[in-house]
Amino acid sequence: MKRTAIFYGIIFILAFSLQNCKSKSDMEAPTTATVLVQCVGAGNEKLLEENFKAFDLKFERIVSRPALIYLFSFNQKKITTSNLIEQLKASDLVKEAQENKEIQPRNNH
Repeated sequence: MKRTAIFYGIIFILAFSLQNCKSKSDMEAPTTATVLVQCVGAGNEKLLEENFKAFDLKFERIVSRPALIYLFSFNQKKITTSNLIEQLKASDLVKEAQENKEIQPRNNH
């Protein structure tokens, strides 16, 4: 009796551990991504949000105030990054647009 209780306890612990040890690839991909946009004039970030509302384009922050570069997020389920960049570059409000590459900081050990 004591051995079966220990056996089932070990099985329970193993099953619980395996359930919680999922790799990152098993997790759902994020739905939002970011792009860097250089606008033609100041204040155009709000107009861009309105013009690209269908893709949930949202102003996140100023990257460079003198160069008018802004960070925007958007819904990847509604449009691909490359298609959004093409459409942004075609806009009269945009001077340049590019993917925002996320980088990992160096490990300083």
